[in-house]
Amino acid sequence: MMFSVVIPLYNKEQSVLKTINSVLNQSFKDFELIVVNDGSTDNSVNQINTINDERLKIIHQENKGISSTRNTGIRAAKFDWIALLDADDLWDQHHLENFASSINKTPEVKVISSGYRVAKKDGTKLSETVVSKEGFYNFFDISLIHRFVVHSSSIAFNKNKFTNIWFNEQLSKGEDLHFWEQLAKKTPFYLLATISSSYIDDAENKVVYKHHPLSKTHVYTIDKQNLTDDKKRKYYNNLILHSIFMVFEKQQTISDALKIYWKYASFIGLKGFYEFGRILIDKRLEVKR
Repeated sequence: MMFSVVIPLYNKEQSVLKTINSVLNQSFKDFELIVVNDGSTDNSVNQINTINDERLKIIHQENKGISSTRNTGIRAAKFDWIALLDADDLWDQHHLENFASSINKTPEVKVISSGYRVAKKDGTKLSETVVSKEGFYNFFDISLIHRFVVHSSSIAFNKNKFTNIWFNEQLSKGEDLHFWEQLAKKTPFYLLATISSSYIDDAENKVVYKHHPLSKTHVYTIDKQNLTDDKKRKYYNNLILHSIFMVFEKQQTISDALKIYWKYASFIGLKGFYEFGRILIDKRLEVKR
């Protein structure tokens, strides 16, 4: 088997070489590496041009956003298995080898993910997310235990099993989570009990720390009408409340939080009302301090 590794790139000149080298230094060698440059305006592309490796391919497009960039890479991929990696994150040396071993051992796998660590650029570890036992998991169930059990540099999927599922190009925030949810409605995820991916929290130009119009965020586009399954309802309930918390945490704006709350007030119910009130009070006190 072979992998197509897809890296979306936009203004990551300080990080991208280290990220690419973490792929080229994999113990498993059977892959192509597709970097999709989304109209970078810094020195990122010049950095990549210093690399001489026949497995590396660069695609250029005008700036269209992260979802379009990933979709471009997936369409260009020669192989069935797509392994995603953000241009500022890192893989351990045996990341792809672990995937290949589990897929060969369990051929019914359609989506696979390693555990991952959150770390600083200097290597300081902040947290880890990993299941205790390798195997198949319902994404919505396990997300009630590990809120973000996979991330955009820990996951691989067989694209031929999901021909009609793409990253939503109307979303600029939470587009990855929306994509995992669409995959999860079709198949269980195969999760490894090993950590082999690193999310670098303090890399440059982090999209997660930017302000996004609510209409372009995943949390504001949830279709709550078709959620009849209790676990899915609880999953989305938790996601909505977490998103309200993060609006305060990252932006300190009450108006966006209120808009999210009022949109889903009837869905999250009385418990959600009390939780929203607690978040509101806590965050307003922090601001005053």
